[in-house]
Amino acid sequence: MKRCIYRSLALPAIHAWTGGSAPSPFIWRDSQVYRALVVTEFRSQMTMWIDYWGDCPDKNTRNLFWNRARYDAWATMRAKGWVS
Repeated sequence: MKRCIYRSLALPAIHAWTGGSAPSPFIWRDSQVYRALVVTEFRSQMTMWIDYWGDCPDKNTRNLFWNRARYDAWATMRAKGWVS
């Protein structure tokens, strides 16, 4: 069911997080749009890595991609005015 929800959302272009506030600890639980942005950005980064290197990244690189996706999704939501 969740896959269908993520695919049906029209997601905005992602904004890069350049500092400022960190994501709220409750945003993952409370915002379906935030979850969709994070998952979409993470998958995009993983796909690019695999296409270029031909193999999955190590755990540290995956963690870096996940954190980057979280903070970029937060920056996107702030830029759109969806969170304060």
